[in-house]
Order: sequence, then structure tokens, then C-alpha cells
Amino acid sequence: MTIELEEILLHHESDAMGSPSTRQMKFVVIGDSSVGKTSICKRVASNTFKSFYTQSIGVNFNTTNFVVNDEKVVVQHLDIAAFEKLSGMTQQYYRGCVGALVLFDLTSERSFEATEFWKKDVDMKCCTSTQDKIPCLLVGTKCDLKEKQQFIKTDEEFEKYAKDNNYIGFIQVSSLENINVTTAFEKLISYVIENNITPMDLPVSEENEDTTRRWCCC
Repeated sequence: MTIELEEILLHHESDAMGSPSTRQMKFVVIGDSSVGKTSICKRVASNTFKSFYTQSIGVNFNTTNFVVNDEKVVVQHLDIAAFEKLSGMTQQYYRGCVGALVLFDLTSERSFEATEFWKKDVDMKCCTSTQDKIPCLLVGTKCDLKEKQQFIKTDEEFEKYAKDNNYIGFIQVSSLENINVTTAFEKLISYVIENNITPMDLPVSEENEDTTRRWCCC
């Protein structure tokens, strides 16, 4: 990790801290381009929506306050640009995460197939304090298009895929119409709380270290 990037991450992690009685969590929002990562983050953080966003570069940071089961929770959620999967830098953004939302467009077979890469990437490069894989929620976006375009699979097929690939569940959302966006985050938060999941901060890897040695989970 470069000094500049580490300072940025630490700065945002510090900004996200609340009172001692407030639980802190860090999530990543991942998936290929144009699936709506920025839209879902902006909707849950500020209840805003734009029909067009400039393609993300690097990572966008947002912080949102939740109350789940009468517990105050502050979630820092990172929207990671799709091209980062080619840069080899995703592990730096996964540091300290306790959950991931893996997004795909319900009308795009290509984006659905890409979830396989993103799930494997986060499984291999991020783990909890007990060396387990962090929980991942499969999120199908743009569910408001159901009346206009045919979805690539049925709800039952999406549910089966999520179960077979060790997701904690599957949910359909629409950032445009604000359908299930908050619910998706609350579902992941509840799982983290119920299973008492805590993060593991990964050591900073040396520049020339073998990539396979930097992955903490198999």
C-alpha cells in the first residue's frame, strides 16, 4: 500500500468513528461497471439519486448511520471501481471490512457472471478476526426494470445461486425507486451483529511479495 493511499484510508476510517456506544462497521460494495454501485451508496447515504454518474475511479467513501435491533451502527461503505480488479489493489480497500455487497444488473448476464470473480476476490483477500470469510450479500440491481426488460434468471434461480455460492442471501433493489436499498444494508448489518463478526487488519505486503502469500483465506 502506498503511503498516500494508506493515509486516505485511515483518514476516512477516523471520520467514520462515532461515540463509544456506537458499533462501527466497514463494508465494500463491489461488482462490474454500470451495475449501480455508486447509486446504491448515494441512495443509502444521502437519499439521493442521479440518472448518470461519471464512472468511478479508485474508490468512493460514504458513511451511513443505522439503527438495527435497537443498536446504533455506523457503516463506512466503499464503492470500488470495477477496473480495480485489473490493478491488483483490491486487497488494500478490503482491509478491515466485515461484509460485502456483491452487485449485478438483473438484466445483464455479463454483470451476473462477473460476480464469480468478485466473490472469489473478496473471499481470498479479506477475512474476519477468526480467519473466516467475510459475509457477502448478493444484490440484484435495477429491479424497477422488471416490467420493461426480462430478467436473466428467476427469483428461485438467483436464490439457489446465492446459497450454492455461500452468500448469506439474495435481494433485489432499485436505487431509482428506493426499493430495498436500506434493507440490503440492514440485512448484512444484522448478520454481522448476530454472528459477532469482527475485522482483521491485514499486514501491509511488501511490494515484491508473491500475491498468493498475501491472501488470508482459502
